Formats: sequence, C-alpha cells, structure tokens
Amino acid sequence: MVYDLLIKGGTLIDPAQGINGPMDVAITGAKVVAVAKGISDFVAAEIVDATGLIVTPGLIDLHVHVFWGASHYGIEPDANNVAKGVTTALDAGSAGARTFPAFRRYVLEQADTRLFALLNISAMGMISPEIGELEDIRWAHIQEAVKTGRENRDHILGIKARLGRVQSADNDIEALKRALQAATILDGFVMVHVGGTKTPLLQIVDMLRAGDVATHAYHGRSHGILDGTCKVKDGFLPQLGTSGQGSHIRCRSRQG
Repeated sequence: MVYDLLIKGGTLIDPAQGINGPMDVAITGAKVVAVAKGISDFVAAEIVDATGLIVTPGLIDLHVHVFWGASHYGIEPDANNVAKGVTTALDAGSAGARTFPAFRRYVLEQADTRLFALLNISAMGMISPEIGELEDIRWAHIQEAVKTGRENRDHILGIKARLGRVQSADNDIEALKRALQAATILDGFVMVHVGGTKTPLLQIVDMLRAGDVATHAYHGRSHGILDGTCKVKDGFLPQLGTSGQGSHIRCRSRQG
C-alpha cells in the first residue's frame, strides 16, 4: 500500500492510545491508516521528517475569541489555531443573538479550523472593552438566545455569561439565571467568566450544574478560587472533587 503522507521520526503523544514515544504515522486521504515504528520510506508519496518534534492528534482549545473585526478580543481563527496545532476550537461568547448571523457567515463557515461556539447571553455579544454587554440586563434576552441557538445547533454548544463587574455591573446573578434558563432549554452547558464579580464566586459556583464551566477561576487574585499562596480557598474543594487539606495548584506570581 502506498500512503499519501508519512510523518517519520517524531515523538507521538496520543493519550487515547497511551502512546508517548517515537512512532511513525501514515495518512491516506483524510485518515490515519497506520501508526507504527519504522514504516518504510518507500511506501509514501510525501514524507515529513519530524525528528525532534512532537506529533499529536489535533489539539482542542476550549476558550478562544475569533470574531475578528467585531469582538474587541477577536483574533484570526486559522493563523492562531490550525497553524499552531489546534484543529478544533470553541469560541467563548464573542457573538450574541444579534451578531451571531454575521459571525457564522464570515467566520465559522469560512475557517479551516473546526469551530464551535458558546452564544453570549447578551444579544450584542462582545463588542467593547469599555461598555459591558450585560450592564443593561435587557440585552440578556432568553427567547432570542434560544431562537438563535436552535437555528444554529450545528455550531452552538451552550451559553456564555461574562459576570465580572466590567461586563455585568450589578447584574451577575440575574444574567447567570437567564443563561442557565437558555442553556437548559437548548440542552447545552454554561460557561461563566469570573473575576471581579459583585457576588462571591462560591455563590456563583453553587448555581452551576454538572458540566458547566467557570473560566478564569484559577488565579491568585481576590476573585478566583486560589488565595495568594495558590492554595484552593475553603469551600471550593467539594465542588472541585478534591479531597484532603492544603490542596495546592502550582503557579507563579505575576507583577502588575
């Protein structure tokens, strides 16, 4: 059999198969058809020498913002994903119900990266770093979110709510309630952005369901789940499924 592509000499890391070591990978069409040591050079139309490099299945990034030109955090999807080994990525709330049609047409349907999205519970999505999308709670419109989610189930996996003071002012709990309602109807999950929330983080975490996600939680600032010494604060261990006293996460301090 002649393969279309042979990747030779790399260190293959494949957690699903428990592989971490030197291995060759042969590809025909869009499928991996052989993984073994010492596959012959004479059976491939193209050979890539991966000596000294790591070879992995496509990586998954659970939190990107790729609505370039609209969202203030937006980056180019392919230059920052596929080009760096990420073949599947989840946009974390760049677009809301009012902006998602453009996001779908001009980004999701154009990118080589396999892109999914969390719909921002705010219908405007993320368009300004100065004006939070949930400062006016009227933007958190459950029916609009559900309608858009149902119409785009091939891309939308759940709902995003950014709950920091900058994003939601005093509306964090109400915004989260609406996000949870929309996600429940869509049978999706909720991701909450935390940090500087009006409401204590433990109260917010207690509202989440199994499978929901709190992002930006693991830092040593005052509104994360870690204290200044990187120790998990009291009250969070049961939610994290961590046992024992004095649980720590290795981290380093940052200036500024």
